[in-house]
Formats: sequence, C-alpha cells, structure tokens
Amino acid sequence: MSPERISSVGSRERRIAAFADEIRADAANAWHLDPDDTTAAAYARLRELAAQVHACVDGRSPAQLVDVFVADPAPRTPLLGVALVFNDQRHGVMLLSNDDGVGVSHRMVPASSDHETTARELARDVIPDDEVVPLSHGVCDSISAGLAMPHTFFMVYAVDVTLVDGDSLDGTLVKASDMDEAQLDPLTRFLLGGAARDVLDSPFALTSTMRSLVAEIRDCASAVPSPDARLVHIAETAQLLVDGADSQQPLSPGDFAYVDARTPSVGAEGIVLDHEERMLLWRAKGQSEWSIPGGLCEVGESSAATVVREVEEHFDIDVEIAGLAGVFDNRLMGATGPDYDVCFTYVGRVRRAPTSSSEDADYETRWCPLSMLGDVTLVPGQQDKIGAALQAVSG
Repeated sequence: MSPERISSVGSRERRIAAFADEIRADAANAWHLDPDDTTAAAYARLRELAAQVHACVDGRSPAQLVDVFVADPAPRTPLLGVALVFNDQRHGVMLLSNDDGVGVSHRMVPASSDHETTARELARDVIPDDEVVPLSHGVCDSISAGLAMPHTFFMVYAVDVTLVDGDSLDGTLVKASDMDEAQLDPLTRFLLGGAARDVLDSPFALTSTMRSLVAEIRDCASAVPSPDARLVHIAETAQLLVDGADSQQPLSPGDFAYVDARTPSVGAEGIVLDHEERMLLWRAKGQSEWSIPGGLCEVGESSAATVVREVEEHFDIDVEIAGLAGVFDNRLMGATGPDYDVCFTYVGRVRRAPTSSSEDADYETRWCPLSMLGDVTLVPGQQDKIGAALQAVSG
C-alpha cells in the first residue's frame, strides 16, 4: 500500500491481516534461518493458508496472494518510515496541506538510506530554501496505530518552523487546532492523539470461513514434530482465535497479550557512556558473557523512554538519550538473551551516577573503557549494535 495514502480499516480486518502477514513473515524467516525439510513443508502450507485468510479481508484471490508471497521470499522484518511533525511556537503543531489531504509529512526509508537522511530530505521537500534540523520525537508502530499497511515503524521527527518564511514553503502549513479530526489521515490522528493504544480495542469475531482456515493453520503448525518457537506461536494464536469463535465471544486485544499476536515484540537497548567514555555492561551472576542494558517496551512507551526506564530501574542511573544508533532484528542477527524481536539501540550519556551501589544479587555490572571492548566476551549480536553506536558517536 502506498504510504502516501494510509487508510485504516475495521478491527477484525486489521487483526486478521496482521495474523496472516505474521505467518508469511515467519515462513520466509524460517527458510532462511532454519532450513529443514519437515518445517519447510509446513511453512509452505502455512503460507498458502495465510493467503486464504488474507483473501477474506482483501480484494485479491488466494491464488493472487500466494503469487505475491512466493515472489517475496526474502527475510521479513518490519519496514522503516519517517514522519515529520511541524511546530510553530506561536501557533502550535502545523500540518501539511496538499492534494493528498492534511496531515503529517511521511515517507518510507529506502534500503539505500537511513532514517535521519530521509527525515532531512523530507524536510527539504517542504522547506527547500532553509536548512532545518529535524529532532527525534519518538516511534510510532503502524499496527498499534491501526494503519492498514505492512508493519512499519515510523521514526517521528519534530521540525521547528517558527522562523521559516511562509513564502519559502513548498506547500501550505495549517494549524492542527483548526482542523476537524475527520479531515486528518489515521497516522496523523494517532500521533496528535498522544499515541493512545486503544485503537484496536473494538472487539471482533471470526466468520465461519475464517474459523475453518484458522483451525487448519493451528493443526498444521501443531503437527510438526519438535516445532520451533515460530510454529508454537502460530498454533497458540490460532487456538485463541478458534476458542473465541467457538464460544461466540468477541475477542479484544487483551486476549492476545501473552502471545503478542499483533506485532513482533519490540525492545530497546542503550550504549550508556559516562564522562570518562566508559560503557556500562552487565551480566547475570555465573554467566561469562556481558551485555548492554535494555528491555521490552511497555505499552504506550517510546523505545527511547524504555532505555531511560530500564537503566534507572536496574542501575539507579539517570541517562540522557543522545541519539538512535540503529534498528536491529535480533532473529536475523542470531542474538541470544533478549526476549524481544525488534531492537532499537540508542546512545545515552550519564546525567546522574547511582547514589548507592548498583550491584544486585542476580547480576553484576562494570564500566568498560572503549579501548578494552575487544577483550570482553559479549552476548552474540551485541558487537554489531555497539559498533553502530560507536560509529554514530564518532560522527
């Protein structure tokens, strides 16, 4: 779907489309990560069933969708986009008004670029005569926002236009406060609404056709001897859907909390540096490998806020986020330890050292000079994240 015309659909359609796309992604990733004849056959069948499920909420036929799925066998990770929120200190939030409608300016990040470069290019498209610097504002998950599009993380940037001459704008900026909510696209409504997480709270139920397909998905995933974690996840999610259909009770997002049916789990980690340019590392007592701090993002929490909270909770250190080093898929990196799939990795600076010892009965910490990182045994996958962060720090 073109990101220029984001639309939203009903709760049932969003959920079913997300479930089908998750099966498609798991199938593609399994073929790349765990090539095995038994599981390959199961994932091939699951891909066909996912196309049939998707066809229930899509105008295309199952055969057409299978062709789409087969033509795109590469490992699947969430897409990345950027969104710009313009702000005028006299008038508040400003929205771009053009032939596509009224809303925040947004664009997908090309594979050959990165989010910061794309944000600057997007800002120059609107303000070509001024060199403005977009400031990181947060992260928007397209599925949590209820957007009918492939799973995308929008890196949200704020651009101050207080001193920008209106004649230099390539487009018209209007005050958000003057706009009726019905005039705004779903992404803009979500961002201006404070990223509330109740957009998927509308209950939904399965039709009899969907129920049969989902039951077949459950049976297919359950039939594989010694199933991998992806197959177990698919079977559990399908069972929840079937139980809801059989009990004739509408399902709500809370029913899926423990299997995370909506989206790959998201976490954040931080390369935390003190004034001596030493990095904070930790490990569980009795373990040999060290790791950077981090954890799962809580509902309604930006990934940057997750880093600040985790470091404060576990190490009693106040951290100021300096920037985003990168977005990583732990599954494709072979990372071990984190119980989240997609990881936002930030660089942070210590603002306040711990007031007491941060040692805990279950883990130990150390401040490692950057020159000595090569002598430290790190958890698999961490070296790439740290390398990206240090490159960002060095400019």
